[in-house]
Amino acid sequence: MADAPEKTALPLSRETEWRIYEAITEYELLPFAEKHQLTHAHFLLKSNKGYTPLHWAARYGCLNQVASILEDTDHPLSSKDLSLRDSAGDTLYYWVAMFGHFDQAAAILNQDGETLSLHHLLTHGSRGRTPLHQAAEEGHLDQIASLLSPGQKLTPEHLLLPDGDGWTSLHAMASNGHLGQAVAILGPQLTAQHFLTANDAGRSVLSTATHAGNLEQIFQPGLWQGRIPEMLQLWEQVPEESRSQIDFGQIADETLHRSLPSLPRLERGVFHAAARASLPGVEAALPPQKTKGR
Repeated sequence: MADAPEKTALPLSRETEWRIYEAITEYELLPFAEKHQLTHAHFLLKSNKGYTPLHWAARYGCLNQVASILEDTDHPLSSKDLSLRDSAGDTLYYWVAMFGHFDQAAAILNQDGETLSLHHLLTHGSRGRTPLHQAAEEGHLDQIASLLSPGQKLTPEHLLLPDGDGWTSLHAMASNGHLGQAVAILGPQLTAQHFLTANDAGRSVLSTATHAGNLEQIFQPGLWQGRIPEMLQLWEQVPEESRSQIDFGQIADETLHRSLPSLPRLERGVFHAAARASLPGVEAALPPQKTKGR
């Protein structure tokens, strides 16, 4: 029978920190920890750049493994650890947001009787950025919405909070093609004015989406149902040279049909021509409804 591999405790040193980092990035943390009897103190060792293995575990989706490793020790992983800041001032929540591992952070919070809250997401770190900014930029807003504490909801105002560079979450989503998540989560809470909000450089969310080729994520029929004049107001702000990104006539026709489902569908383009004046002008252009018995 082969002898069990020898277990050797590692010193709390810079070299050990590097070895733990390598184990995390090579997805070999569990066998490495078992062999070297890692403790909570090992995961708090700082690199020369001020990062700890806990920060790397948050980024690489290994926080659940760290929790398992420390579960039966004198110092298990706790919700307090998630607020550990790196040298730039970013917490583990910010690192979790990079690659969307909020479920692991939420599990650690839950074991301590806590839940993910807006407080965790709105804590400022490097360059005035928050975990919410990072999650929005990377397309992980849907995870946040599903894990937030009961009674807490994301609002458009949360997504318009600027970072240190004046860049908001909505601007980041517009640039990276993730506005669809904001629309799905917030729905009619999003108004034309939110999309026309400018950052410190004077660029609106709408113009950012236009520049990135993401207009279709703003002009969704379901979002503007019952708010056709508001949709038209927003469309008027789109430069002529960018309007070919979407078939606005078709989108407007579908929006009108959803807003007034009892009315027949229009010929493509009829809506666009009539609606420029006003909503009553659109209704006047509709064929008369048939009455029973006539």
